[in-house]
Amino acid sequence: MWLLAILGCASPPPAPAVPSSPAAEAPPGPSEPEPRDPTEPRYAATVVLVAWKGAENAPAGVTRSRDEAFERAQGIQARARAGEDLGAIARAESDALSGRSGALGTWATGSMDRAFERAVAAVDVGRVAPIAETGAGFWVVRREAVEVRRIGQILVAYRGAWKSQALRTPSEARARAEEAVRRIDSGESFADVAEGLSDGGRAGADLGLVGRDQLIPAIEAASWPLKVGAHSPIVESAYGLHVLIRLE
Repeated sequence: MWLLAILGCASPPPAPAVPSSPAAEAPPGPSEPEPRDPTEPRYAATVVLVAWKGAENAPAGVTRSRDEAFERAQGIQARARAGEDLGAIARAESDALSGRSGALGTWATGSMDRAFERAVAAVDVGRVAPIAETGAGFWVVRREAVEVRRIGQILVAYRGAWKSQALRTPSEARARAEEAVRRIDSGESFADVAEGLSDGGRAGADLGLVGRDQLIPAIEAASWPLKVGAHSPIVESAYGLHVLIRLE
């Protein structure tokens, strides 16, 4: 996911003649929480990115200066703290995830830019964090509740599916996926069925702990409501056919 990539553990480039962070430019007032080191293993957030011309991965149409970007981020932060929905702002105004809700999903602590993680950790769930700066721009962030599931999958790809090396036809793939469902329903373990029928085998059957917005939409929609131990019907995505199970 591009947004996760630009928030990865990389330090922002130096910005000559300007402060390296919003905090250096405008120290927090009495009501502004100080960024702090994360204490939780995972965090989740909704974000709006305000880029400036020359920032990493800035959209081609961005012409604002760094100072103008920071001023714009402050305005968005104030609107969000006054009660305007940050997701709605993101859909209309963010320079990342354009047209979407701004949902970043869940990440493991240490996998994001340090300044960004420290800003999110400064506030409670549901609160708007201090503005964070990375090489991509200024981030207005609302901390969200962490929701995680441990999901397993059986993937049956077919010729023409995204990144597929399979030679089977779509109808052959569906017959194979239907066989997987029958075997699971008859009491065979999900891992054993995956070993025999999934293109990922046993090793690829456990997707591990995942958070909201970390899976492709079709997979999340099918797997998230499942109770532990329950499996989904056959789900189709660009990658092929999936049978999903909630492991935890």
